[in-house]
Amino acid sequence: MATGNGPVRIFLRPQPKSHPFTERECMIDEKMKVGRSVAKSKPSSNNLVFDCKVLSRNHAVIWATDGQVFVRDTKSSNGTFINNARLSATGEESVDTLLKDGDIIQFGVDVMENQRQKVTHGCIIALFVNPSARAPSPPPELASGIRLSEITELAQLLMDCRHRQEVVDNKLSSVQFDLEQTASSFHHECKGFIEEEQMLARIDTLENQLQFYTLDQGSSDVQRLLKQLEEEKTKTSTKAKESLQSMLQEKMEILKKYSTLQLDYDHSEQECDRWKAMHDELQAERRQLAQALDERDRELHKQCAELKTLRHQHSVLEQEHGPMKQQHQEMLEKLDHASVELVNLAEQKKYATDRLCSLQEQMELLHDRNISLSALYDASSEQVRLRDIEIEELRTQLRHVQQSPSPLSRPSEEHAICGVEEVIGRDPVTVVAVSKMRESPHSRFTSLLHSQ
Repeated sequence: MATGNGPVRIFLRPQPKSHPFTERECMIDEKMKVGRSVAKSKPSSNNLVFDCKVLSRNHAVIWATDGQVFVRDTKSSNGTFINNARLSATGEESVDTLLKDGDIIQFGVDVMENQRQKVTHGCIIALFVNPSARAPSPPPELASGIRLSEITELAQLLMDCRHRQEVVDNKLSSVQFDLEQTASSFHHECKGFIEEEQMLARIDTLENQLQFYTLDQGSSDVQRLLKQLEEEKTKTSTKAKESLQSMLQEKMEILKKYSTLQLDYDHSEQECDRWKAMHDELQAERRQLAQALDERDRELHKQCAELKTLRHQHSVLEQEHGPMKQQHQEMLEKLDHASVELVNLAEQKKYATDRLCSLQEQMELLHDRNISLSALYDASSEQVRLRDIEIEELRTQLRHVQQSPSPLSRPSEEHAICGVEEVIGRDPVTVVAVSKMRESPHSRFTSLLHSQ
């Protein structure tokens, strides 16, 4: 039976209580037989054939459908177990059972030696692993520290106890049957002994009657009858003695066997009581572990629900994180651009600082020069003011000279011109103008005034 999604890879890993075998890795794409190795079918790491005597040749079949793996017991003698639960009775075909990842699958049961309580032929116990159906994060260890392997070993121990209890029950049934047979044989022996005693009493009665008849009658017929009866008596007595002796010997043997069986029965009862006490303790411990496992299962379901909620929140945050991530990228690009601009601005700042220092030095020089120029300007301004005053006085004198037509005033005009030359002659710009004024005093003086 092929799967809808292709072959499924499974693993069977041996457990501590199992008959030794190598780990099996199989690709299930059709029905695969589980059975004991024969001449044509040998064990391999990629099949489900085991060198184990407690398995049947066609013990079970395993196949996959839509990624799920199923098992069916095919009328095996010792049965197939999933997590210590038998799938079907002996010689009956089971229903199709789903195998889950982490299940403990067992093929057959251990065969034990009656007297030594030792396993002579072990069964196949394996951990079923289906990676395709494995949960996202299965817990390898319960919160209380109880490992799944410990629970599996405890379940295996309980199964061994149950099997040993069945062996003890079988032994007790055998002892009880032997006791019943012994009691029946003893009853038959006692009945035969009573019948023998009755027969001997009958013989004594016949002897007494014969003696009586012998006294009354002495014929040959009676003598012949007596002789015949005597022979029959001898034969019967001999046969009865032999039968009694054999019955007594059988009785002694039966009593000896009974005593041996009684001792075995007492020992079996003690062993059974011990195993029952151990079974009760293991049952109590199993119930406690089952309660703890139920609590851990509830916690696990709660944590799974919380994990589902956290995953949903994570998906929502991822959806919200997309635009924020894009904005963050844009901000990073802007930050890089701003860093470049900041570097450029730092260089410009450094250049501007150097330039500012140079300008400050120039400003200091200009300030010093300005102070000098200010002092020189103040001095020049004072001189100009004094010259303006002198020029104004000379203009006043010149007007008086111009108003007087007498030639006698010529020396005065000459004197005024000389005064002007004395006042303004010290200026290199007006030296040429003063030299031209000497040609015509009147015109020279007028032009000099206009030049000033």
